[in-house]
Amino acid sequence: MWSAATVGPAFFETMGIPLVHGRTFTAGDFAPGDDRFVVNEAFARHYFRDDDPTLKAPAIIGVVGDVKIFGARSDVRPLMYEVIPPEPDRMNALQVRTEGDPEAVIPAVREAVQSVNPRLFVGIATMREEVERGIARERMVAAISAFFSVLGLLLASVGLFGVTSHAVAQRSKELAIRRALGAGGWSVIRESLRETIVVFGVGLALGTLAAVVAVRVSASVIADLLFGLTATDAVNLLAAVAVMVAVALVACLLPAHRATRIDPLTVIRDE
Repeated sequence: MWSAATVGPAFFETMGIPLVHGRTFTAGDFAPGDDRFVVNEAFARHYFRDDDPTLKAPAIIGVVGDVKIFGARSDVRPLMYEVIPPEPDRMNALQVRTEGDPEAVIPAVREAVQSVNPRLFVGIATMREEVERGIARERMVAAISAFFSVLGLLLASVGLFGVTSHAVAQRSKELAIRRALGAGGWSVIRESLRETIVVFGVGLALGTLAAVVAVRVSASVIADLLFGLTATDAVNLLAAVAVMVAVALVACLLPAHRATRIDPLTVIRDE
């Protein structure tokens, strides 16, 4: 099943919708009794497969690119454009294309429309404002989600840093004794890193797996709120993993480095 949209002259050129096959509407197509249509690529794929609709159906004069004409949340579906009647009872919208700042031409557009009918109420909005209004709910959810995501990452980082640095700090005497027995400073740090990375790697793998499973379970809930990415977006997962790895390395290196500066003789006397 397809949807239909009524458009006026130069609609596709004004909205920047690309022409794929055939042509778009001209002034002659708006004459009474002329049934001419333009379809989108989704319509052509669904009903004509690999054939050119302009060759198979005489009433179809062109094929244009797919756009989400009914809103950012809507899926691209088969769409047929038809010309607006010569004497429409009403006009829902007038599209204006301009170079530069669209806000600058709003007074001129309002004046031109009201010159036709001074009592006509004119509400004007830019395409950016229309898009932002259409995804206002998603933007609010994204902002709240981002806040709690950053907060959760911060809390996890603080906890990881505290646990890791405490575990390494408890081994300060052991590391200092190794230094006294002839181990080099880098050897001591490397040994500390190796043990920490093994434990951290296991926890990171289990945590990432749990996160992916949790996201997949809730994917049906958040899928409609995502634009241009999936629920298991690799970039976001890798960014979180990179932050946790960096925190773990810093938490391990700082106390290990301090341990290499402890006087081994002082540690041995204490023991």
